[in-house]
Amino acid sequence: MVTAVVTVLLTFILTGILGNSIVQAWQHRNWIIQRRIQEAELRYAALQKTFDEVSELAGKRQHRMFRLLSSLTRNDEDVVRKRLAEYDEASTLWNERLVAQFSKLTMQLTHGLSLQLEREIQSQFVKLDGELGRATVARLKGTKLRNADFVRLSNMLNGLQGRIGTFNKRTLRYIDDEKKALYQPEKLSLRTLDRFPTWELFKALFKPRQSSFDEL
Repeated sequence: MVTAVVTVLLTFILTGILGNSIVQAWQHRNWIIQRRIQEAELRYAALQKTFDEVSELAGKRQHRMFRLLSSLTRNDEDVVRKRLAEYDEASTLWNERLVAQFSKLTMQLTHGLSLQLEREIQSQFVKLDGELGRATVARLKGTKLRNADFVRLSNMLNGLQGRIGTFNKRTLRYIDDEKKALYQPEKLSLRTLDRFPTWELFKALFKPRQSSFDEL
């Protein structure tokens, strides 16, 4: 009788301890998963914010270049001065935030996007800024813009628009890939060991070495 009672009590105690341990383990793992998703969503929001800023400022500057160039073909110096002031505003905003944009693209996205912005977009902005500036000064002094120069500058601006579009598409693809990765199972690596329960780590010891474990 005593043995039966002790057995029941021990079974109850062990079952309770084991069950409680399992529940705590699952709760901890769910908490880790939720934390990882929250952190990833915050990172995604930061990526999107960086893209929106770069895209908006680049688009605004390029568009106002078009408007300034178009005004140079008109016989209204007041319009030219107005378009020049609008362009100067957009150019100032772009240049003031350029260094921060390079840093954000490098740290939050990829260094390749930062290089693309510098070599394919910023370099064209600088070149066109110089040519448009000279053409605007000449126009305000009474020299009309030649049709050949208008066509050449229009083609350059169209090319710049295409480069901005390509940059935007590449950036959005990268961000979209990051978003999809939010709900993908996390890979085991040296940096993520603390995010896996002991049982998962134990099972990993008996798996063949794979590329996902190269950092271990």
